Amino acid sequence: VRGNGDEILAWIATDGRIPLRDFPEGADPEMWRGPGSVWAAEQLAPADVDFLAGLPLDWQCVGPSGQSLKFVHATPWSTHPIVWEDASEAEKLELVERGGTDVLIYGHIHYPYAQQIGGKLLACAGSVGAPFDGDTRACFAVATDEGEGWKIEHVRVEYGVEAYARAILASGLPGAEAAVEELRAARLPAAVRAALRG
Repeated sequence: VRGNGDEILAWIATDGRIPLRDFPEGADPEMWRGPGSVWAAEQLAPADVDFLAGLPLDWQCVGPSGQSLKFVHATPWSTHPIVWEDASEAEKLELVERGGTDVLIYGHIHYPYAQQIGGKLLACAGSVGAPFDGDTRACFAVATDEGEGWKIEHVRVEYGVEAYARAILASGLPGAEAAVEELRAARLPAAVRAALRG
């Protein structure tokens, strides 16, 4: 599915011809036009940009139990809003209700969790490349329905974090050192998280 990073890179790569969709009202999209994002957009071929821009907002299916499952990047209505793992019940309830599904899985916050809310299941899949829960292992979610409803299992996988860090540092990415610090800590820096919380 399409993520906020996909939209931002397509927007930068096309000088805005491919617009950001459902960007939060009052927010300044220029905040995302940093050196790292510009560098990343410059690495994309036109076919890559078209692919990213063409990704759907969601993916959904119905399991053998008859329960529906939907996956989105951030919310069912936009790739940009942030609903943290410690968000209020009202914020999380809005996610599942507007999702119109029995199970909603998202990934935007890179923090794996699963909880029942409003009689539905809400989960964040975590992140393979940049988990933010303090565990440096790659994390992904497996959703299974064997006829009794969906169950979510988070899986952690060891991988060569330091080899990945060296590749980032050698890539030419502006701000690579900060990206590597996040990778090694498996945490979003407190100042960044505070700024994103507004």
